[in-house]
Parts: sequence; C-alpha cells; structure tokens
Amino acid sequence: MKIILAAINAKYIHSNLAIYTLTAGTPYPVKKKEYTINQLEQEILMDLYREKPDVLAFSVYIWNVSMVLSLSKEIKKLLPDCSIIVGGPEVSYEMETFLKENPQIDLILYSEGERAFCKVVEAYVKEDLKEVIKNQNEEMKNRREVIKNIESIAYREGSKVIVNPVSSLMDMNQIPFVYEKMEDFKHKIIYYESSRGCPFSCSYCLSSIDKKVRFRDVEVVKRELQFFLDQKVPQVKFVDRTFNCNHKHAMEIWEYIQSHDNGITNFHFEIAADLLTKEELEILKKMRPGLVQLEIGVQSTNEKTIEEINRKMDLEKVKENVKTVRSYENIHQHLDLIAGLPFEDYETFKTSFHEVYRMEPDQLQLGFLKVLKGSKMFENREEYGLIYQDKAPYEVFCTNWISYDEIIRLKQVEGYAQMVTHEFNACPDGSFRQLNFPDICLRQRNTCTRDPVFFPFQITGFIHNTFIKHAGNQIQKSGTTDADRLCIPYHMEVQFLIIQPYTINGARTAPHSAGYLCTFKCGARSGRAGDSTVPIAKNHLAVGSDIDHQRQVCYMTKIYGNHTAHCIRTYKPCNIR
Repeated sequence: MKIILAAINAKYIHSNLAIYTLTAGTPYPVKKKEYTINQLEQEILMDLYREKPDVLAFSVYIWNVSMVLSLSKEIKKLLPDCSIIVGGPEVSYEMETFLKENPQIDLILYSEGERAFCKVVEAYVKEDLKEVIKNQNEEMKNRREVIKNIESIAYREGSKVIVNPVSSLMDMNQIPFVYEKMEDFKHKIIYYESSRGCPFSCSYCLSSIDKKVRFRDVEVVKRELQFFLDQKVPQVKFVDRTFNCNHKHAMEIWEYIQSHDNGITNFHFEIAADLLTKEELEILKKMRPGLVQLEIGVQSTNEKTIEEINRKMDLEKVKENVKTVRSYENIHQHLDLIAGLPFEDYETFKTSFHEVYRMEPDQLQLGFLKVLKGSKMFENREEYGLIYQDKAPYEVFCTNWISYDEIIRLKQVEGYAQMVTHEFNACPDGSFRQLNFPDICLRQRNTCTRDPVFFPFQITGFIHNTFIKHAGNQIQKSGTTDADRLCIPYHMEVQFLIIQPYTINGARTAPHSAGYLCTFKCGARSGRAGDSTVPIAKNHLAVGSDIDHQRQVCYMTKIYGNHTAHCIRTYKPCNIR
C-alpha cells in the first residue's frame, strides 16, 4: 500500500515540521512530499497523480486550504479509489460541516496528530481501512470497530458524521527529533518546539484552546540545539507560543545558546515582553549581535480591546523592556499589531500604532484580524458585527467599530509600515555595513509636518534628515568619487519609489514633493547587477519592494563601482505628499 503525506508550504524556504513528526512516529513506510502555494496547481496535481497513492494525506493550514480542497477534488476524479485524509488546525473545527461540504475527503485527523496518524496508517495497512470507509454495508459492520477505536478522527458512517473522542495530550519527550537527515532541510528554515500550549486565552488565537502548557525536557532540548549548532544551521525558529512563560526553561535555553554560540546560527523566539525578568534581560544583553531575534505580539494598546480579547499584558512593562533590549543594540525586535479587534476603531488604532511605533522596533508588522473557526472570536462574530471573508484567510472587512473604508486605508499603511521597517542590505562585497532602517528613520519623526503613519509618503522628511547623519558619512568615508549607483544584492526585480532630492553632505534641504516609480532588474545571476546606467539623479533615495517575492526592501543610491541596475519600466510622476 502506498501512502503519501503532502505539505503545501507558504514559501520554498519553509519546512513543514508536522509531516516529519507524523511520519517519524509510524513504523510503516510513508512518503513525504513538499510543495509551495506559489507552484501551479496543475504541476502539483500531475506530480501526485504520477505517484498513484492508495492513501493521500494533506497537512492543512489557513494559507493552503483552498489549494488542498481543489487538488483533492481533482485527485478523486482521477484516482477514485484513493483515500484522502486531512489534518491540521484549519480542519480541526466545524468538522461535520467540513465533511458534508467536501465529499471527496474521507477522514479528518484533529487535535494532536502523532498518535492518531500512526493508528490510522496501521489500520490502512493491516485492516484495509479504505474498504471499511468506502463500503457502508452490513458485511463491513464488524470491521468498522477498528475505526471506532481510533481517537481524534472524524469520518462518515452512512449519512452521519462521526467524531471520535479526542486523544490525551502528548508527552513532549515522546515526540521524535526529525532533523537527523539535514540534507532534507538544505536552504530551509528549521522549526523547533520545546513546548506546546499557551497559558493565555486571547480570543482571536487557536493556541489559547490548549490551556495545558507542556515542556520538552531541557536536557533533551540542549542536546538537539547542539546538533543544529554543530551543523551550522543558519536559523532555528522556535514555534513555542510564548517561549518565556516558564522562566527556568527559558533561562536554561538562552544560557546554553549564549555559551555555545557558533557565530553563525540565529534563534527566533516568540515572547511576552512584559514577562521578561531582570535575569533574562541580563543574559539577552550578553548575546552576540544576531544570535537571537524576538517576536513580540502587542496587538493593541487600547485597554478596552485588551480586556475584551482576554489578553493579559502590562503595556508599560512592554515599553520598558523593549526599550531596554533595544539599548543593547544586539537583538532584532519584531512587534505585531492586529487591526479589526473588538472596541478598536480607526482613532484608537492610530493610537495603538503610534504607541508601538514609538517603541522603535526593528520591524513593525501590521496584520488584520482573521476570524478563525474554533476561536472565541468566531463564537462572538455576530455580537461584534464581524463581516469577513468566507474563504481563508477569513480576514475581517469591517466590525461594529471600524468600516471597510478605514480598513482599506490601513491596508495602505501596512505596506508602508513594512517598507520603513526593513533592514538595509549590505552591498555584495561588504563595502557598506548593514544599516538598520528603523534605527535610521524612526528617531526623527518630528521632522514631518503631519503624522507619518497616516500620511505615509511624508516619511520622506525624516528619512531625508536621518540619512544625512547615518548614511552620508558612510559614503563620504569610502573615498570614491564616481557617479552614484544603485546596488541590488539579489537577482530579482524590484519596484522603487524614487524620492528626490536629498544631499549627503550635511545640508538639510527639504525633500521634493514629487517622485516617480521605477522597476529595476538585476542584470546578472551572480547577485551583482549588470553594467547598464541607472536613470536616477545623484543622491536620491530609493524605497521599494521585491515584486517576485513580495518582500519589502529599501535601498539608497550609493557609490558602488560599476555594479548598477537596469531600468526596465518607468512610471509617471506621482505626488508623494
């Protein structure tokens, strides 16, 4: 019997921890297949069809559910005898409705899947579970007992949907370590969990449903982290929902990676900033620059909103600790906000944005409320007047407090916020040190005549003034006198807003009130640009986004030998006020 477990990731660099954990727990052969949502659906379909699986299982999330459902329908047409299984957070709630709306799906695995997947695979191999599910006649009645004894699954029995009891929670130390074969993860981000569950009850989040927080033995964690360090893995992302909710656990891990630093590996943690203790701040202060990065969910600073979503947070402590960590100048801090929460209108959200903005994070991510099935937010959707997308990602359009017109305005701000909070990239030869863009531009907000957040193009004022101090001296010290060049360190197409003019000799002239958009493309796959001239006036600033990969990037025109970018499209002048 051929069983395939497929993951459709959001990006190529992502790996799917779930499919590796599930397959590691079964003694039977299960083939893993990974794709991305950026691939053509037809391409994935052809690849799966060529495999001719007897059983095809999908790991389903908010970003891939639409593609999974479409693929499963086509697979069922082409391979009608293939059993299709789905599992993951996107299918673990409203299961009766899901199975009724999607007749091509034979079985759902919900909640934690390690034990259930192993038992389902065993039942398919030993008991021919496919025939039990397919044939609902009396002949199969006795054999159906096997499926009734598997916890955390949902399936059909005639016209009824049966949801078996949920399994007990896993002992974290029983979960296998899946990274021994690092060749499977070349050029991929490594995801690692040292705990499961969350102590908080935020109403928008599915993690709040699992109230029992469980930890992997810290000595096991250290041993596994040492493996990553020995392999010189570029980045390890901890998927723990609140890494520092247990002080002792967090301290032991942070002390270990600080004392065993290999000078290469970066560790990413999601934390609650207000829980940081003096002892934790001291160990963070000792970290090599780039050793760790912290993601901090603020979501809102409106007290009524925080109370309504059951979020516990000491905002003043958050501000104090973010400021303290920023003063160390060694740790990237990523702060999150969510628009569309209860009791958050446009004006209160402006206040939330500005308060987080003033914390001067390295990255400020503005997200929009997703009304997730299974969450308390979903249960209260009518009370809050939530109008949202019918299909994933179920993003909010409007609420009792904010209109769709205002959401549209915030959508524009989202792009600009990302643009001005992205790190500068060094030139290929390393001649310019990495400049942290927020560090450059957030310190002089008062240079704008109006609020830069809600009049986004006025960011030019403080960008202009702060570049003189931070970047101008860097260029002047380089000793080069050639014409300014635009450095694009990757082979990619980039769209720029050109802001004109500013100087780098110390004079603080106001930025021009108009700019123009240009699209550039690297001329060589080596990562260096080609030798075509750049149609940008001297000493202009270029702010742009990577079109192909949808990443926000910022560059300054700089003196850089013959490495230039080629203009392939120029847009008409636009008003940047």
